[in-house]
Amino acid sequence: MYKEILKNTFSSVFDKKEFLFKALLIPTLFLMIFDYFMALDFNNLYVTIPLFILMMLINITISISTHRILLLEKSNIPTWGLFKLSSREYKFLASSGKLGLILFVPLLIGGVIFAGMGIMFKSEENMNLLIFVSLFVFFMYILYLATRFSMVFPSIAVDKAITLRQSWSYTKNYKLLCFITIIIFPLLFGALFTVVYGAAIRFLMAILTEELAVLYSILNVVINVFIISALSNTYEHIMDNLPQTDEPLYEKNQDKIYNLSINDYDLIKLDSDHEVTFQSLKSELISQYEELGYVNTVIDKIDSWVVKQEDDGDSYVALRETADMYQIQTFNVDEPVLEILSRN
Repeated sequence: MYKEILKNTFSSVFDKKEFLFKALLIPTLFLMIFDYFMALDFNNLYVTIPLFILMMLINITISISTHRILLLEKSNIPTWGLFKLSSREYKFLASSGKLGLILFVPLLIGGVIFAGMGIMFKSEENMNLLIFVSLFVFFMYILYLATRFSMVFPSIAVDKAITLRQSWSYTKNYKLLCFITIIIFPLLFGALFTVVYGAAIRFLMAILTEELAVLYSILNVVINVFIISALSNTYEHIMDNLPQTDEPLYEKNQDKIYNLSINDYDLIKLDSDHEVTFQSLKSELISQYEELGYVNTVIDKIDSWVVKQEDDGDSYVALRETADMYQIQTFNVDEPVLEILSRN
């Protein structure tokens, strides 16, 4: 499990490096330009505050683009990146704010306690060591809390938003996994990557010009892509292995999909009260075709699934979810018999 996620963290990025390069090139150039102007007049709040807000929004679009490219078969984003804010971006920003508020309370309480301890025992060396260790443990606990809520971000990026409460619930059996794959591994990778390539940037700055410090923007984007990849692959693993429950996987106010297509025939309109989801359709298809020997799963992602017959590689059943439609394709096998069709 750990090995698979860590391997996929790299392989998914390298497999889709061309899509990532095109989608992140222009946003990265903007970050370099904004970094340059912030460095020129950092103390001028009229410059730094607007640039900081713009950089934050660009980083959100980079995160969403990366999640969608890595998690979706078809990401539905412009080739050269996202430049228009939608409800997806606003929801991502709102969830970031909510998580910030959740983490702020224990941070504030801990800061007051440890500051008081530091004042009281400032002269005692052993106590200072205890305070340092306690601060470290407390900081790691804050990071642990962040990992438990972090599933909301890839879910928002792929338009299957879950709540913070759901993220906490879904990660309850994956606490250590989340902490290692989302925090420990990215920290180690980021530190190593920064040491190696940071040294190269400093060397270029020393022999050419200090203005090459803008290259740190590229370094930060590359590191963030791998951190996002670790989160994406952890999210995908958890969502693919959730136990079957009656609780909806996503927010109840999420827009429903009202169209179903089977083998490219006329669209089937689903009624407004339907409970069809990608997972429910997948479960029905598995139940129907598993008995016919369709057990060779060749694609199993959060928006696409393909299974073939074990003895006949040319025969398959496929399910795909797009922004407004569920698509089922079958080849060399009878069409599916779905519960939803009996009600339409």
